[in-house]
Amino acid sequence: MNPKTRMTKRYTKTPLKYALPLLIIGALVFVSISGCLNPSPGPSPSASNVPTATPEPTAQPSAGTTPLTSAQLATFEYNLEGQGYTITQQFKQNGTTPDGYPIYNGMLTKDGVTSASIIVQTDSTESALLYMPTAVSLVENNGFAGSYDTDGSWSGLNSDLVAANVQQNGNAVIIVMAQ
Repeated sequence: MNPKTRMTKRYTKTPLKYALPLLIIGALVFVSISGCLNPSPGPSPSASNVPTATPEPTAQPSAGTTPLTSAQLATFEYNLEGQGYTITQQFKQNGTTPDGYPIYNGMLTKDGVTSASIIVQTDSTESALLYMPTAVSLVENNGFAGSYDTDGSWSGLNSDLVAANVQQNGNAVIIVMAQ
């Protein structure tokens, strides 16, 4: 392993002490409540705490799918609260990707560590796998440098040593950034 990768992995583990378990729990809960959903087109996402680059589309969504309902999002948040997380900003749909996939943003806190979470809901596991490089490019274009891990997820840091993680789980791609 080269020194840069070793340093990135060493420093990534500390800030992601709580974000990585959140990512895994969130992904499992999200996939269990969402089923196979198709996106509906809408406006581009915009928020001050999320990456703003607009990468080229890589996956093609299916037509006729609906985004998560408010009840599904509430169940997702309830399950996170049961794991000791405090929802500081409720998850809500905040537009769509250039491919038409719904984007959900939320903020969570646990043991003093705040994480911004972005969930991109695709229509299938295959579409989520195809969207992974786009999500990684989005994070890298916002100042993060990192690499793929052996499990297929991507971890990186920016110049302020803020950690980011991108992972595909089921029909979703989840981006978590420790604040």
